[in-house]
Amino acid sequence: MWGLKKTSTYTCSSSHCVCVCVYAGPVSVSLPSDMRETSGSRRWRRCERGSSCSPTTSRSSRRRRRRLPPRPVGDDRGEETELLIDHTSSPHLKPTDKVKAEFMEMLSEDGSLTESSQWRKVKGGLERDPRYRAVSGGSSQREEWFLEYVKSSATGSTGKAGTADHQSREREERIQASLKEREREVQMSRSAQEKEWGRERDQLRRSEALQQFKAMLADTIRSTGVPWNDARRQLRQDSRWASMGLLEADEKEKLYQEHCDSLVEKKRLQFRRLLEETSQISLVMPWKKARKLIREDPRYKNFSESDHV
Repeated sequence: MWGLKKTSTYTCSSSHCVCVCVYAGPVSVSLPSDMRETSGSRRWRRCERGSSCSPTTSRSSRRRRRRLPPRPVGDDRGEETELLIDHTSSPHLKPTDKVKAEFMEMLSEDGSLTESSQWRKVKGGLERDPRYRAVSGGSSQREEWFLEYVKSSATGSTGKAGTADHQSREREERIQASLKEREREVQMSRSAQEKEWGRERDQLRRSEALQQFKAMLADTIRSTGVPWNDARRQLRQDSRWASMGLLEADEKEKLYQEHCDSLVEKKRLQFRRLLEETSQISLVMPWKKARKLIREDPRYKNFSESDHV
């Protein structure tokens, strides 16, 4: 490309500066094919140089005065210069996302940063770091990223604190639930144990009532010929009858019958012993003759006449 006007362009990226100067005179610059000037652009500039326009005349005014054709899109000389600068300098610059990520990483390495930290006090300790100098947007860009970092860090800390509080509450709830479950188990065990103790007490009281009723029968009922109704009237006169509430009426009658049966068996044994002790009685002796020998003995008198034979 030939015949560029005299111009000077200065681009600064922190400590890395790229200066491109374009001045009068034939300058040979090799541009990519998509950046080269087209024939339409050259015709438009020739028409533009012939117009009587001042440097302050707007581009639209120039078109109206000279009735110039519309300028080709993307054919601005200033844009060509910018494209030239970008083409020559872009290989030396890092992508913005990578620069930001490295800048954020640098901030994360400083463990003293909090939400109340101020950029003007912090930046002095970071200026020597290459990741600090790599930011091309200047101090305003660094401060913007710094504020973004401390805000996100504060949000993350709040989230972690909230998560910690939530976990703490869950742990406390689990502990309380475990304590309640343990208390419920203890109550159930205690209730079951108390029921068992109650059954044992009832059994003990029942056993005591049985023993007392049997003792009362032995002291009161000595004859087997007394009916139960008559025997019950006799038993009610005893003071121990009031404590027999645990025994049912049928059970009392059954115990009375068992007592009478035991009396009969006892008298039978005594009568048999009487027969064995009387040597004059033999197996072939008639009962009438044998009775004369033992009828004066109390064991004979206590035994009923129907049971003698």
